[in-house]
Amino acid sequence: MLELKDVYLEHGGQVILDHVSLALTAGENLCVLGAAGSGKTSVLLALQGLLPVGRGFLTLDGERFSRLSAPYFRRWMAFVPDAPQLPYETVSDLLEDVFSLSVNRGVEVSREAMVKEFSFLGLAPEVYSMQLRNLDAESLQGVMLAAEGILKRRILLIDNLRNIRWMDYITTLNKHHVSAVITTCDERVATNFEKIIRL
Repeated sequence: MLELKDVYLEHGGQVILDHVSLALTAGENLCVLGAAGSGKTSVLLALQGLLPVGRGFLTLDGERFSRLSAPYFRRWMAFVPDAPQLPYETVSDLLEDVFSLSVNRGVEVSREAMVKEFSFLGLAPEVYSMQLRNLDAESLQGVMLAAEGILKRRILLIDNLRNIRWMDYITTLNKHHVSAVITTCDERVATNFEKIIRL
């Protein structure tokens, strides 16, 4: 269970969260809804322990996040950024690097398994071999979400969900006890959530 207890978060002189408390149990989802520049990405950084909270605290399964424990907690998380700039030639290069990380070793993955995940997200099989520079931001986010479909980390953080149809895919991950925290500017996306933080 991920819990925010009386969390106060400020970044760049802007108050983002003001004494927010909530609990997210396994398989539940949370939407962080706000306009561009409202601090949605800062919330995701705080959940990863990359941005300290001013007051209050975060816990995972009752264990408190701290500057020293944050790297341990990140092992249980997957982060799908919004339109990242990545230093890879092809999608297959990116995925090979993701699955070769020490935290992901032991996870069996094949081209066929990735293509199967792609199909659930509406991505063509050819995406696997594409040049990254030829991939639009939505497709790149879909590739990274498909990798999480293989990894099934306990906490999935998605910055600016680019395709509302992917909520069905996230629901299938929920059945594997994956909880998602998703940021969006889109009220239509927020209607898929029972738990919402409005910024």
